Amino acid sequence: MKRKLFCSLFVSIFIALLPTRAEDIHCTGIWVGGVELTSQNNYKVETSGMGLLQSGYAVYNPETKTLHLDQIKINTDGVYNAIELLNNDDITIECFGDCRFITRRAIYKPEGFGGTITLRYADNFESLPTKFLCTCTCSCIETPNDLYIYRIPVELSANCRYNVSPYNIAAIIARNVTVNYSPISLKANIQKAMQLIQGGKLRLINNHMVAPANTTTDSEGYVTFTDTPLEVRTELPVGRIGITIGETNVTADNQEDVRSNILKSGKITFVRSSNTLVLDNVVINDDAQTLDPYHAIIDVTNRSNFKIQLIGDNVIRSMDHRGILLFQSNNETEDAPHYSDVKKTRNTNATNRVTIFGDGTLTMQGKAGITAWQDLFLNNVNITMADSIVGVGKKKSAIEINASEIKTAGIAGFDSFKLTGCTIAAPANATYDENKCEMTVKGNVVITTGTTNIKPQASDLNAKQSGVFSIDGRKLQKDEIKGVVIENGVKKLRR
Repeated sequence: MKRKLFCSLFVSIFIALLPTRAEDIHCTGIWVGGVELTSQNNYKVETSGMGLLQSGYAVYNPETKTLHLDQIKINTDGVYNAIELLNNDDITIECFGDCRFITRRAIYKPEGFGGTITLRYADNFESLPTKFLCTCTCSCIETPNDLYIYRIPVELSANCRYNVSPYNIAAIIARNVTVNYSPISLKANIQKAMQLIQGGKLRLINNHMVAPANTTTDSEGYVTFTDTPLEVRTELPVGRIGITIGETNVTADNQEDVRSNILKSGKITFVRSSNTLVLDNVVINDDAQTLDPYHAIIDVTNRSNFKIQLIGDNVIRSMDHRGILLFQSNNETEDAPHYSDVKKTRNTNATNRVTIFGDGTLTMQGKAGITAWQDLFLNNVNITMADSIVGVGKKKSAIEINASEIKTAGIAGFDSFKLTGCTIAAPANATYDENKCEMTVKGNVVITTGTTNIKPQASDLNAKQSGVFSIDGRKLQKDEIKGVVIENGVKKLRR
């Protein structure tokens, strides 16, 4: 009996000590600070666990293939790599807050592995200044494939320890490198600032070269160079306008007739003297086109007092991209202003706003909505969209709509909302408090130049108003004053 009990206990212990079956653990091939992110550790590594991570944490989403870095710091004194990508996936690395690396390489994908790398800011980056900083003894970012850097400041320092290095020495080693609205600075004692192998190129979007001083880009924004130091800035040179239509940058050379693979018909013109982009009976459709995943169909960067004019019937159709993106870098860094519970109605800032106007119409289908980082003025236009109009950025924007017909899935994110010469026709439960500059809606929004059945809020009924008004807020003429009316903010029965 004792022998049987001992044998049973021994077998139980032996089975418990057996390693978990490999198929029960999902391995990503992504290593951060010497720790692989797997299903066993919930795809996360932080300072409390094993590895070389000194602060912050890294977490991977296997569904979106996104590696999120939250204020991480890895210091291996230049001996080990910080992030290794040992798989064939297209990986997005997004940073929140300053992410610092003092390592051999900050990001490394060895030869033999496929997949692109996208380095960008995290979606909620505006709540904390974000940078990608590394000091490396080999290369800072190295991949045999394409690298895309999007809207994140990058500071690189590559300092080789060897007089004759057995490694490729460059700040960035990749096949093709695309830098989109990302300032890059480099301090180095290295052989090359950027090594573009396999016939690759560096492409600058909304950026230009500062150093080397004599480096120039071609009409498509490509440049090849070997000198150091390297500095790329986001301020646009005179020849670059900061407007992109699909894959095409608007420049001084093509501004009179902007062509794009996604422009199916009509004509697009940029009038520099009036800072106006003219859409003349255009049909824009990005179906079956490969576009920058973080761009809108019409992408506008850092243009104050910019205008879009509509002529004829215009259509923008996209299932994957925003229709119009109006980006303003000042709106990323400024602190949000303080507003009390009761705001004052304000007009859009005429010196720093985007105006959409014209006698034509604009129909936006799919995900083709409007996103504005600055004040937006819709003046006497007819716009219909399946998506929404959204204000974003730290410094809240204002939207003003004048004498326009607007149909949209929603209007949100704006500090100030002002209607002139038009009213909210739908949904039926919508309210607009002019004192607080707030619009409350549930459902699709319809704004029309006609009258509305929207009831004013209780606070509006009690407000002192000059004149006599109907229950729905319409000011009455003398011969219309009868029945239940609002006079000096008080309900009265006039016979």
